[in-house]
Order: sequence, then C-alpha cells, then structure tokens
Amino acid sequence: MHSGKCIYGADINAQEIKLKNCFVCGSVYGSDITVEDCVVLGGVFASKTLSISSSVIGTFNSPEVSAAGINYLLYPTSFSVEPISFLPGTEFWNLSLADLGSIFKGETEMSGTGKIKMDLTNDTERTVLTSDDGNTMLVNSYSVASRVLVSDLAQIDRLENHFLINAASLGTQLLKSYSLVKSDGSKSDELTVDSLSDFFLGICSGKITIQELSGEISFEDLKKKFDMN
Repeated sequence: MHSGKCIYGADINAQEIKLKNCFVCGSVYGSDITVEDCVVLGGVFASKTLSISSSVIGTFNSPEVSAAGINYLLYPTSFSVEPISFLPGTEFWNLSLADLGSIFKGETEMSGTGKIKMDLTNDTERTVLTSDDGNTMLVNSYSVASRVLVSDLAQIDRLENHFLINAASLGTQLLKSYSLVKSDGSKSDELTVDSLSDFFLGICSGKITIQELSGEISFEDLKKKFDMN
C-alpha cells in the first residue's frame, strides 16, 4: 500500500510480506518481511530476512535484519542472528519507559520517563535462546532491559502503555469502549482502533514527539537499587 492507511485487526501470516503505511494490531509472521512507515503493536518475526524502515514495532526476531530511518520499539528487547545492517542516519529508540498515556491525553509527560536511544553497534549482547523443544540458538540481543530494571517501579506502574496497546485489540473493542482518566478527572478520547492508529502513526511520522530519557546506567545505580555489597 503506497498511500492512505491500512488497518489490520489481527496477526498477519504469509511467506513474503511487504507493508507500507499500515497499522497492525497483532504480530507479523513470515519468511521475508518488509515494514515501512508502519506500526506493529506486537512483534515482527521473520524466518529469513527482515527490513525495517521508519516504523514503530513491538519487538523483532530474524536471522538477518536491515534498517533505515527513525524507528521505535515498544518492548525492551529484540533479536537478530546476524548483526543488524543499517544505513547511515538510522536510529532506534525504545519506548518502554515513555509516558505514552500522558501524551495520548495531551498532558505533560511524567518526569523520569521518555524514549531511550539505542546504540546498535555497542549496546548488544550475544544471547542463547532456547525453544520449547530444547533447541538453542546464539543471537544478538538489543536491549534496554537494564534501564527498565533500575527504574522507579512505582513510576512504571503509572505508565499506561500496555493499556493503550491492549485496547487496540479488536476482540475487546467490539462490545466495550475505553478511555483514560486525565489529571483533572475528565476522560480522554475513546481508545478506538482509529484513534490509536492515528496516535502511533503520529509517533512514527514524527508528528507526535516524546521527551528523551538517558539510557546510561552506572554500576553504583545497580548497587543502590538492589543493595549489592
């Protein structure tokens, strides 16, 4: 799709998948997958190759990943077997600690929240994944989990990110309508698939901005968090 907006209210599963200007409420599964100017609230899982360009996705896992543009991840960790290949100027930001609820409501973001810039060259680890049948695979892990680990858990509990993502599921939207409560007690716009697709595609296009949160953590921070001796 080259113009307009297409909404998929469920998972997409096919051999070869090419998406542009799409909003996917679920996940995308395929052999060779390309997502451009898209939002995928679940994960993008390719068995061969994955190309990501200027998109917002939950997470990804693929043997080979190429990337371009400004991209956002909704969950702390993603994986590839080979190191990611990316064009100059490519950026990845993680939104695990972004205050998406306040932004959706048009309110000021809470302090100590924001997007985290990911360094795809240096902030990677080799990780062993084990399947249900016991098979193992050595992959590259791209993660901000350590930042989430030492964050103020009470603050994280106040984030409404998962509620926003879950509300986009058509299964719960058919008979019910939801909204967020603003600080003055009034309600936000209803959390419909249309309003949520506009919101996340606004992040994708840069129309909606998110404050930046430093992703740097010192060992002293870890010691204080867990009383390490």
